Amino acid sequence: MTARLRWLALTAALAVGACETPAPSPDVAPEVELGFDMPRAQAEALVDDPAAPPTKRARAFRRLGQEHSMSGRMQEATEQLETAAELFADDAVELALTLNILTDVLMRRGAFERQGEVAWQVLDIAAGIDDPTAAADAAANAWNNLGVSFAARGQPSGALEGYQRSLELNRNLDNPSRGAATRHNLGVQLLLLGRVDEGVAELRQAVATRRRLGESLGIGVSLASLAWGESLSDRPEAALAAYAEATQRLEDGGAVQDLATALGQRAQLYRSLRRFDDALADLERSRQLQAAGGELPPLLAAYLDLGHAANERQRAASTSPSTSDLADAIARLRRAVATFDGLDAQDGRILSRLELARALRFQAGGDPLANLEPAEALLVEALDVIEAARSDLRLPSFRATFLGGWQSVTQELVDLLASGALAAGESAGDQALAERALEASERGRARALLDRLASSRSGTSVAEGLRDRVEALEAQAVLEPTDGAHRGSAGDASADAAARRDELRRLRFALERAQEIAQRDLPTTPAATPATVDAIRRQLGADDAMRRQLATDDVMLVYALGVERSWLWRVDHQSTRVIALAAGDTLEAAARKAHELLPVEAQRGFGKATQSALDRLSHLLLEPLAEDLDADRHSGARLIIVPDGALHLIPFGALPRPGDESTPLVADHEVLHLPSASTLVALRRRADRALAPHLLTLVADPVFEADDKRLTGRTTAGSSRIGSTDPGSTDPGVAHTRRAFAGQFSRLVASADEARRIATLAEEATGIAPPIHLGFDARRELVTGGALDDVRILHFATHGIVDAEDPALAGLVLSLYDADGTRRDGLLRARDLYPLRLGADLVVLSACRTALGEEIRGEGLVGLADAFFAAGANQLVVSLWDVEDRPTAELMVRFYRHLLLEGRSVGAALRQAQLELRQETVWRSPAYWAGFVVVGSAL
Repeated sequence: MTARLRWLALTAALAVGACETPAPSPDVAPEVELGFDMPRAQAEALVDDPAAPPTKRARAFRRLGQEHSMSGRMQEATEQLETAAELFADDAVELALTLNILTDVLMRRGAFERQGEVAWQVLDIAAGIDDPTAAADAAANAWNNLGVSFAARGQPSGALEGYQRSLELNRNLDNPSRGAATRHNLGVQLLLLGRVDEGVAELRQAVATRRRLGESLGIGVSLASLAWGESLSDRPEAALAAYAEATQRLEDGGAVQDLATALGQRAQLYRSLRRFDDALADLERSRQLQAAGGELPPLLAAYLDLGHAANERQRAASTSPSTSDLADAIARLRRAVATFDGLDAQDGRILSRLELARALRFQAGGDPLANLEPAEALLVEALDVIEAARSDLRLPSFRATFLGGWQSVTQELVDLLASGALAAGESAGDQALAERALEASERGRARALLDRLASSRSGTSVAEGLRDRVEALEAQAVLEPTDGAHRGSAGDASADAAARRDELRRLRFALERAQEIAQRDLPTTPAATPATVDAIRRQLGADDAMRRQLATDDVMLVYALGVERSWLWRVDHQSTRVIALAAGDTLEAAARKAHELLPVEAQRGFGKATQSALDRLSHLLLEPLAEDLDADRHSGARLIIVPDGALHLIPFGALPRPGDESTPLVADHEVLHLPSASTLVALRRRADRALAPHLLTLVADPVFEADDKRLTGRTTAGSSRIGSTDPGSTDPGVAHTRRAFAGQFSRLVASADEARRIATLAEEATGIAPPIHLGFDARRELVTGGALDDVRILHFATHGIVDAEDPALAGLVLSLYDADGTRRDGLLRARDLYPLRLGADLVVLSACRTALGEEIRGEGLVGLADAFFAAGANQLVVSLWDVEDRPTAELMVRFYRHLLLEGRSVGAALRQAQLELRQETVWRSPAYWAGFVVVGSAL
């Protein structure tokens, strides 16, 4: 996904209005009970008549206050509404309604602390209202407004709780208008948290409700935010279409500030599309609209300064960077920084510093060292704001996506420092800048996993009803056929699957929100601190304790993808060096091409194409290190790879040695993979725990089919260990997988033989036969019930699932039937693993694509591997693609022979097994031997 367009998002959060009442109209003659349709002339006459009934005067003040708000005259709106509140002092219902409207005005003015105080006041008033419906109505509105106040002040947990409570109250009030307003706000908050699909879904629902109700202004505001979500999803045409309708509706309705906000948002989309003149036109019109209203709210003024300056800098960068005068842009940005700091507006504080740092770098021209210190200080301050907001979130899943949305800040700081390191050359600043760049990169890498590794908190048991509904739908997706033969037409099946995905998405998020709220009274789990370079280097040295096991140093290669260039650090126990690589898009495309070709090479005759793809990757990723790798080869150094982005899809051991395409890297080195450099320190620290008492347990050959001979006595055909459900793949194996995912998993006959042969090796090594759980005993509850917590090595040989459309369904498929033929939920999900406390030093997932999962910016691939680490594993052997049954079984048996009988390390044992398989003609293709990698780095 492209860089996030977060501009003006916060001002859009409550552009719908705190209270969903009809917009005032001067053309409506009759006065309704609450006074919102009172003609303006009548309202003006009443406020000037001290003898008029207080209630009527109060409604007149409220009526004019709301009109001033719609027109952008916020000072007048505040005064009118505060007067109305004084007159309504003895009427709790009217007072609550008026104060809820006032919170909207305060939000638009940037008075977030005062807004929160008023919302809490409304909650106190609501508690004293005798009418339960009126009390719930006031409270629902107040909770919605509190959510916005929390969001504005960088407290996303409070925002989510506010919106959740508002929606819960509103369900019993039959007020679809307010429900749409709260869904709008929730959708914006989800976009800010990086939960783009969920945010877009909420905003679409808000738009649909408002269309049904005929709320033209509400449609316009929600469409503007939906357009922002479409832009985050890389659908610019859909975004522009939504903005076109939104701006027209807002202009027709006279909603000046909302129109200005929408224009400011669209300007940023134009800027990302390099339509600079269009962007500038929208920004200038937005400013003019506000000026015409007599007052430019500080929050909006700061965002407009920010957008204008960023637009001018980027236009200059694309046209005449050598002659551009950035003085005006820099002055605007400094003013924006001060304004956002004064308002304590989280997003603005971050964005203004990011843009000012970029402007200072641009001002420096071609000298990477000029303006480095002030730019670094700004970016570090921005990251500190991000860290504070991230720490407020209690659930790691929210923390992960939130941080992923701010990767542009981390990338800018990394590029600043790494470029400076190269410019410093051999000077003393070279090493220090390279290390600061690496530490900056670690601040944005695999942080949710690092938090889980550092946390002792177990999973929450709240919302069991919701959890049961989620698991029932997931089990249905795995167990029930969805092809046309079983569910009518293919179209019906597709519609049913789409409906189930939507329901699952809704229920999963509801479950997460319930968990977040349930933990609100618990202390927030502190975010784990990424490791320093010194701490990382200490783990790479072969001191006396390590030398007995490794007899050599480790070398770490850390990759970070960037927009204009990417970076590679080579780290050993003595030094850190940084190297510039090609742009991130180039590396990502090359990695995805190789990953696409590798698993099908043997079946489809793409050997030359695959070799060419691997050669290109080696040239891009390893060629700059050719001399170092040659020296490391002779020293026997072990390589620890920390990938980024699509590089997580690549088994680095299969890449050719630079300059020698016939020799893979694994021929020279033991190769390990890690999610981040900091996880090396965390896992090594955990490796000091006491050994689990039992060596090995094997789980294999579950019962998948109703006609399995273990149930019926009839023989069933075996299958390959296929586990992908990527709908876009043309791999013949994937077609089998789609049948399997529809409840047609075939028995893996070779997996039982694999388990028995491994058990024999373990008995030969220790004299004790390890337990093997086969057939009906290969149950999900075996893992979730804690029976495997005290085992050092866990081995699973089964089907794996990765669903491109629903990453949360990723898991291992265990027995789907009991011995009496009763169907059961046999999907072992990542979510099942997080609460566990495994004592495993090693988990081997002898199944398909077990290294893969949901791609989250900064986190990498979040799935089974991440979950097993969080549950206690120190090292994993996992697969990067669909693997076949027979060569996989052979690879695993050889791996355990080297591990158990020869006492080699995990990485060394897998390396030797892969090299042996590669020597056999029938399995020489990397498709057979290179798919498994070691992730983690215990000693």
